[in-house]
Formats: sequence, C-alpha cells, structure tokens
Amino acid sequence: MATEGWNDDMCRAAFLKYLSKKEKLEEQEISVVREEVEHFVNRGILFPFFRHFKKHTKLPKDLFLMTYVVTRDKAGRQISFDYNIQSGVEKPECNKKARMMEVIPGYYIKEFVLFHGENLLYKMPDELVNTTRIYESQAMKAKGETEEYENRFEMLNSMLVNQEIGENQILIDKIDRYLKLSTIMEENLEII
Repeated sequence: MATEGWNDDMCRAAFLKYLSKKEKLEEQEISVVREEVEHFVNRGILFPFFRHFKKHTKLPKDLFLMTYVVTRDKAGRQISFDYNIQSGVEKPECNKKARMMEVIPGYYIKEFVLFHGENLLYKMPDELVNTTRIYESQAMKAKGETEEYENRFEMLNSMLVNQEIGENQILIDKIDRYLKLSTIMEENLEII
C-alpha cells in the first residue's frame, strides 16, 4: 500500500476516513494510519474521525476534548453559522456567529469546548444542512475521585457534576485544588 506519492491532502484525508470506518485494520493499513495521521497532526490539522485510530497511534488530547461541527462545501468559501450554548432547560436563540476553518479544500471545521450540562445549538445555512455533522466531545465525562485529570477542563467539568448532585464537600476540595494548581501555573509562566 504505497502512499509516498500522495501530495494531495484530500486523497490522504479521504483514505483515512475510509480506514476509520473499517472494523479491523491490517498491519499495512495501521502503518499508513500512523504515517498519515502524523502528517496532519504535525501541521496542526485534526479531523474528528482520527478518534477511531486511538488504539493504533498517539493522538493529541485536544482531539477528545473538543466538540466539532464539520461540513463540506466548495473550496475557498467563507462559511459561518449561528449558534449558542444551552446550559439549562431554557433553549436560547442561536444568535452568535461562528466562522468555520477550511482545513483542506472543501472540508470545514469549527471546534467548541462544552462542559457538563451544556449542549451546542446551531443553525447551518440551508444549503449545508445535509453535509453537516457534529462530533461530540469524548473527554468531558465526570471522572471518579481517584482519577487524575488530564486538563483543567476535565477538572472544571467534574466540579459542575459535583455541584449538580450536591456533593458540596468534594466540590470545595476540588475548587481548592484547582485554585492551587492555577496559582502554581501562573507563577511558573511568570518565571518563563
């Protein structure tokens, strides 16, 4: 399976998308996945379907942290959509604008970080409704008390869960820990 001659990102991405849908990959395909995913990651391009390759290659944690809105259209367009974040039972209007980034010709992505109890509400332009897909975050799940948090968003998310279920002492302990970690980080950044 020779992919060395591929200089077109669309071909690379399309082949990876195809492989992401397969139940089991052969050794040769795993090798291609590692090489091609690394090609995109080194350039700062993350496709949500890369999540399917987590057992075959090392992936950035951000890939699992974000919720992605993805659409396809003609290359070179400026695509934006209306959105809002719902954090309760009240459904807000989609009155904020989000601009999508074209990561390869014709493939547009917008990333969001959502916390516990939040939902992304969005309205795409009519001509893009059928080509739009949302990939929800896989990292924003409440973690047990013995687990370490990989990033501050997971810790904040866990605090929201504790608040919701009324675990006040655990919440206070986490807030204290979060403040200490934040202070340490700020002091280290000042030194640098």
